[in-house]
Amino acid sequence: MKRIIHILLFILGTASMAQAQDVQFKASAPKQVTAGQRFQLTYSVNAEASDFSPPDFEGFRILSGPNQSSSSSIQIINGKMNRSVNYEFSYWLVAREPGTHTIPPAKVKAEGEAYESNPLTIRVTGSSQGTSPQGQQQQKRQHRQTEEPDVDDDIFIRATVNNKNPYLGEEVIITYKLYTRVNIADHKSKSEPAYPGFWVQSLTDQNSRANQYYRNIKGHRYLVAEIRYDALYPQKTGELTTEPLEMEIMARVKKQQRSRRSFFDDFFDSYDNVRLDIASNPVTIDVKPLPMSNRPASFNGAVGKYNFSSSINKKQVKTNEAINLNFSVRGSGNIKLLEEPDIKFPPDFEVYDPEINSNINKSVNQGISGTKTFEYTIIPRMAGNYSIGPVTFTYFDPVKEKYISQSAPEFEIEVTKGTGGAPGTTYSGTSQEDIQYLSKDIRFLKTPPFNWQRQGAWFIGSGLFYILLAIPVLGILIALLVRYEQKRRSREADFIKTRKATKVARKHLKFARKKMKANEEDMFYEAVLKALWVYLGDRFNIPQSELSGDKAVEILSNHQVSHENIDELTDIINQCEFARYAPGDKDYTMERVYQRALAVITRIEKELK
Repeated sequence: MKRIIHILLFILGTASMAQAQDVQFKASAPKQVTAGQRFQLTYSVNAEASDFSPPDFEGFRILSGPNQSSSSSIQIINGKMNRSVNYEFSYWLVAREPGTHTIPPAKVKAEGEAYESNPLTIRVTGSSQGTSPQGQQQQKRQHRQTEEPDVDDDIFIRATVNNKNPYLGEEVIITYKLYTRVNIADHKSKSEPAYPGFWVQSLTDQNSRANQYYRNIKGHRYLVAEIRYDALYPQKTGELTTEPLEMEIMARVKKQQRSRRSFFDDFFDSYDNVRLDIASNPVTIDVKPLPMSNRPASFNGAVGKYNFSSSINKKQVKTNEAINLNFSVRGSGNIKLLEEPDIKFPPDFEVYDPEINSNINKSVNQGISGTKTFEYTIIPRMAGNYSIGPVTFTYFDPVKEKYISQSAPEFEIEVTKGTGGAPGTTYSGTSQEDIQYLSKDIRFLKTPPFNWQRQGAWFIGSGLFYILLAIPVLGILIALLVRYEQKRRSREADFIKTRKATKVARKHLKFARKKMKANEEDMFYEAVLKALWVYLGDRFNIPQSELSGDKAVEILSNHQVSHENIDELTDIINQCEFARYAPGDKDYTMERVYQRALAVITRIEKELK
């Protein structure tokens, strides 16, 4: 009986202390930050809290949050019991623009009642224009500081460029580096970077391992992975700003213990999976216009370093014979944007649109290089002596900062009259007063001798006429029968391939499991990706060359597959492509990827049935 009374007194005492305690809901953050700086905002309440409602963070961008944590403690001193509870809701924010911003109160429920936090006023500072020389020096120092990452962050993305002041059309290489001091359990891309005002060419090789190394920053050791490279070609002058690359990271973070409870806490750590939304810094590039002085008339926008050459396969031909004329540009720069050369062909030449071929090489260090060829097919219609060229190609060299012109030699072509050509003679030259007698000019009426035929001997209505008339009809019927038979056999093959899609995919997953047990990480992720792509290709009769992430989402949506399974499939594909350079628990990640891939194929197959 005494024990029961003591328990009741204990409960009543605890309840009375909770009621006696005043509930306080406070918000705390730095009073002043700089534009682009990351900082933490924390809401704390000293009671059991629920239904947390955040305010509108106008003027700030949310990087992470709300991240919830709680703690409680009970102390008994001289027979008196003290119990404390604390709940925290924290955000990582970044200031967008300079100015004074007010964050409204947040709301929460505690002890059955609603509470509001205090509002926060944060002053955001930034560099000012028109400052004194001392202010300009301070602005430069602040700019250099923004180049360095914030060492208080455990994981972030940094974007850098090799040239912040290029010429119009000059190549700029932007590199995205992932810095981390923690293990990464999972990731998901939220948005690709955008480059308004630039023409873009990706330099990232999806099949190669990302360049990784360690870097010490102010006493902190980071693992750095270069995850993306892009070649940018500015299409207009002035200041152009890139939009950030945004990613969602699931990081494994060690739990922070408020107090050391035992000796073994030093040896056994526990971890939490924390979701972080991270984004790279925007980069501003000041593009210079190309110089107008000494600009040749033959310049058509080529920027870089090139060599220009030409070749022709024939210089002596007969009328109506084809000639192949090639012009080739080789070098590095905006080679894909090069326009065809300006060539003046003789009026008696029939000229077809050029066949344009590009052989492009991509390199992280060298950027875009290669060869672009323009192959013309020309047919002379009249006999005579003609000349083509010379042809001048001009480009701007940003290193030498001047225009460079190169010329292809002039080609002399001798055309003699061939069989089947139209009669006539051409007097060709550079003078506009030259007289040209072309095949399209007015001719005389037909003169004797005539080809007379006996009256009554008509081809139309003869037996040969009807035989020749029936041949195309029979040919069409035969072609239709052959086409029908091919479609029938193709449908049978596609049906067999569709039925075996799941079996083939499981075979590739079985191979992936062997590679996982052998700890062959690259081969494992390659096998999982192959299993997913082979399943989609065989199941929906799509060639592997036409498969892509967008194509897979479109096909699955058209077949009424649920959005959850579509998102799961695309997430697994993204994780396999990223996992080759993501640090973390490799065995745990590979096992999880394998199970998710096996499960999503099974679920999709059930929905399709």
